[in-house]
Amino acid sequence: MPDSDKNNKRNDLLKYMGMATQLFVLLFILLWLGRKLDEYLQFEKPIFMLVFIIIGLAAYLYKVYKDVA
Repeated sequence: MPDSDKNNKRNDLLKYMGMATQLFVLLFILLWLGRKLDEYLQFEKPIFMLVFIIIGLAAYLYKVYKDVA
């Protein structure tokens, strides 16, 4: 197997691992912000947390679509 094929596979693996890490960090930050905002506004249900997660996931999936396509 030529070195260029190994490098391409390694670069692809690192690219997708980076995308997964970005998604995890984004979700963690949005969960934290939503929870803090819900606590500050004293909501019984996690309204902002859910809204932030849905919007964040939609935006990230759109970004992935634009990167891959």
